[in-house]
Parts: sequence; structure tokens; C-alpha cells
Amino acid sequence: AYAEKGTRRPDPPSVLEATTRAAAALALEATGARRVVHGGRSMGGRIASQVVAAGERADGLVFLGYPLHPPGQSEKRREAHLPRIEAPQLFVQGTRDAFAREDLLLALLDRLAPRAELHRVAEADHSFAVRKRSGRSPEDVLAEVRAALLEWLDRHGL
Repeated sequence: AYAEKGTRRPDPPSVLEATTRAAAALALEATGARRVVHGGRSMGGRIASQVVAAGERADGLVFLGYPLHPPGQSEKRREAHLPRIEAPQLFVQGTRDAFAREDLLLALLDRLAPRAELHRVAEADHSFAVRKRSGRSPEDVLAEVRAALLEWLDRHGL
């Protein structure tokens, strides 16, 4: 709701979680789909995972830049709820993501194995921006992320 209002300050977690639940319900009702995959970019993925960890149905979860911790504050991790999730999970993270220190992310994925997988986007930051000297355009990065997501969805029958 905060994005629709054009404000920068996110809504309280309860509103974000209710919105996530409503979006999933609407998607299932409107399409008649038999499966639902939750996810989002950054906070959207974290909120989706909290909803699923609290019992919302999910056949999969996709995280585009999961905010494992605030930049420079790796002791403030946002992962305690993730082991409660049984659905397959795909983490798409840039190798320069200040919100997910690599050693902590890899340790988390080890704890979540085998249901969690990682796709690393070389030289990308939290927003998947790459340095000009990488020779890759934003469109190149988007194509890579899209391909990784589609391959993961296909492999899991989602």
C-alpha cells in the first residue's frame, strides 16, 4: 500500500504481510492455478518468507536480493524464520550485495539444504546493478535473472 501512495516509508509488517496473503489469494482465485510461488525483491521477499513461515501455503519461494542483514550490520540477521519453511527456495543474490555477506549467506544455505539454492549474479549489488567495466548491461543482468528463475521453476515443476 505504501508504494501505491508514493511514500518511501514501508507500511508496518502486519500490513505488508496481509498484502502478501491477499495477493496470493487473488492470484490463485483469478487464475485457477494449482500452485503458488511467493517471493519478491529485498523486503518483499523477506515479508513473503515470513508469511510462509507463519503457515501460508507456498509451493516455492523466490528471493531477489534477500536482505539477510542491514549493510555493515551482519549481527542483525533476518533468518530465524527460514528453517521453518519446507518449500523449495531460490536465492538470487549479487556478489557485491551489501545486504548479504557471502560467508553468512552460504552458511544459511547450508542450514537450509537441500530445499534452498543460490544463483549468484557476478559483480551485481543489492539492486542487481553492475559496474560499467563489467561489460554487462542492465538488460543482460535481467535476462540472466529471468533465465535462472525460469530454469528453477521448471526444474521444480512450478
